[in-house]
Amino acid sequence: MEECETEDPNCLSSCDGIEKDDTQEWCSDILGDDSYVEETLSNSDNLEVESGVESATGDVAEADFLEPEFAGDELYLQLGDLDLTTEQAQETLKYFTLASDRTNQMSKTYNDLDAILQLLQEKEKDLELAARIGQSLLERNKQLLAKTQAFENLVSECDEKETQLQHEVSMKTELLQKFIKDQEMDEFYQLSHRSDEDSRSTDSSCRDDSINSLQQKCQALEQQNTHLILEALQLKEETATVEMKEQQLVLDCVKQLVEAKDQISDLTDEISQKAEDNIRQQEEITHLITTVVDLQKRHKQVSDECL
Repeated sequence: MEECETEDPNCLSSCDGIEKDDTQEWCSDILGDDSYVEETLSNSDNLEVESGVESATGDVAEADFLEPEFAGDELYLQLGDLDLTTEQAQETLKYFTLASDRTNQMSKTYNDLDAILQLLQEKEKDLELAARIGQSLLERNKQLLAKTQAFENLVSECDEKETQLQHEVSMKTELLQKFIKDQEMDEFYQLSHRSDEDSRSTDSSCRDDSINSLQQKCQALEQQNTHLILEALQLKEETATVEMKEQQLVLDCVKQLVEAKDQISDLTDEISQKAEDNIRQQEEITHLITTVVDLQKRHKQVSDECL
């Protein structure tokens, strides 16, 4: 194809014819009928070519998309019935990528009306195929949206039914629990009534024994209580003595701290006074040293003068 584009325009039309045959065969596989391609080609021959390439392509686009009812019975497309496989979709994309090559051919063969018509026919088929594919995708999208809405409605209905069933189950469970509780209360009342009747017969014999045991328990508890009271008093006295000792220790510590503080203050005063005395003595020593140095100088001068 590239060699034909560079060498001869006639060769372009021949190569384009080969590509056209392959395209027609592939389009017939997708569209389902070979007569469809021939019909679209025969209808595209009736287009007016007086205004050039742009007017022809504009007429095709207008006939396909704007007013399909005026495009002729044979050119009118029944959209929405196209079902493409993955391989056919890939081949469709490959076929659409050839539009740039056909545009280059149209720019090189603008003097050849047959080549221009052939390229326009292929462009028309591209537009028709794109329209069918777009319509089929829209139909699929509508179907999927309808299915999604139906599923959502079904899910909402199921949720409502589930909540209703849960409410009914909870109500029935509460009623069942109340019924079981009432039965248990009745059984307990019957058993207690029977036990009361039995106990009344045995109370007279067991009452004395229970009273004696209770009295013994009360005496034991009183003894334990007195013992605990004595232990509490003893612990209270011990804690009081310990607190007194602790207070005395605290007072002793405070007193020792005060004495130590006083000693520290006295020592700091003495140290400061001795430091002042030391400074004064150092000043006196420096003064004496200067006087000695002056006297030595004078002595040396006097000795030199005497000599």
